Amino acid sequence: MPTTLLFVELLISGSQTLIWVIILSLAVLGVPDVVATTFMKNNQAILLVLYMSISYTFGILFDRLTDSIFSPLDKKYKSQIIGNNSKSTMLIRLEIAKDNEYLHTRFEYYRSRIRIARNFTINILMLSISLLLFVANRCNDWEKECKISISIYIVIVTFSLFSISLYSWTKLTKSQLKLTNDQIGNDNE
Repeated sequence: MPTTLLFVELLISGSQTLIWVIILSLAVLGVPDVVATTFMKNNQAILLVLYMSISYTFGILFDRLTDSIFSPLDKKYKSQIIGNNSKSTMLIRLEIAKDNEYLHTRFEYYRSRIRIARNFTINILMLSISLLLFVANRCNDWEKECKISISIYIVIVTFSLFSISLYSWTKLTKSQLKLTNDQIGNDNE
């Protein structure tokens, strides 16, 4: 996988993570005063470098976490589609694609999208929790009905996006495993 692509994937995941972490922090600690806002306006270049480095770090950490969360499902699908092959799926794919550029590109396509869908599935849940806490803790001057309406909207949008991303992850994972299975000539399906 090209290093740039991996960097971008982790930056996407880390940016999503950083967004909900910031919203959660604002929900718990409060919204910064004018001094903090002025500082942000006057130091955009420094903040951009900090944002990129923090996002990338969060991306690495969160990718490992989501990989662990999804691992049982991934193993279940591998068992259903490939069978009980003792080799890791990654090793099998590397062996298959080592002399086939098309397969290598295809596997990287799946892997990239699987990573993004997997991370988004968990990030959208965390963003929803952060937004709900923010509405509950920091929107005290809003009408109760408005807070309830916004909270319901957040839950509906979250459920929709969570379902779509989980579905995408499942389809991508199964498609990658089926392609792997087809290449090793296994009749396990």
